[in-house]
Amino acid sequence: MHSYVKFARISAKLFSRILNTEKIKASSEKTVSRELLDAINFSGFDLEPYEVQLAAYAGALGLLFIITIVDLAIFVSVPLESNAALLILTSMVLPLAGLIYLSEFPKIYVRFMKVHSLGDIPEITSYLVMSMKLVPNMERAMSFAAENSHRPLAADLRKMIWDLHARVYSSLDEALIAFANLWGKESEYLKRALHIIKSSTNEPDEAQRVMTLNKSLDIVLDGTRTLMEGFAARLRTPTYVLYS
Repeated sequence: MHSYVKFARISAKLFSRILNTEKIKASSEKTVSRELLDAINFSGFDLEPYEVQLAAYAGALGLLFIITIVDLAIFVSVPLESNAALLILTSMVLPLAGLIYLSEFPKIYVRFMKVHSLGDIPEITSYLVMSMKLVPNMERAMSFAAENSHRPLAADLRKMIWDLHARVYSSLDEALIAFANLWGKESEYLKRALHIIKSSTNEPDEAQRVMTLNKSLDIVLDGTRTLMEGFAARLRTPTYVLYS
């Protein structure tokens, strides 16, 4: 279990002793953003939105308590007439920063997961293409990729297959669209590649089908290369500034 999930659950349990968490839960469900809900589901955090909210409150209060103790110790031991305002400002900013960070953590974590997993896309696509070249069956190809890859992206593919069998999705096309949309925000080329792989089943002959499948792999490789070049370019300027 992720440490953030443990912290959120402990925070919710502590707050439930002093507050009416049912009201907080109801309010949170009304105001929670779609982005946060998607992030919680994508990350695999077994949390409800109100638990994320209470974790942020607990973290901010904890920071405020610690900083207050430190401030009192500093004021008692060292005269800080000139820097008192700066110390007070810092004491206010840090808990606020903690509140924002903890409330946004699921979204931050998911962005990290997606960027970290972008290199998984060529491997998954290769397995899909390999299977489709042998047997032009999309569901079988997805199962083959999910079974043979141990990347984080494969875990989402396995979940999608499970949801498809559990009738969460009404059809394979709906499941593919949901999977593509989940990852497509950071990798539009994956959406294109999945669409092309699926459309290869409609090709009239094997030669055309193989060409279509190879095209999907080229799209993924070119997209990954372009994305990595973009990351490298964004790192180049700060590096120049740092070492100039």
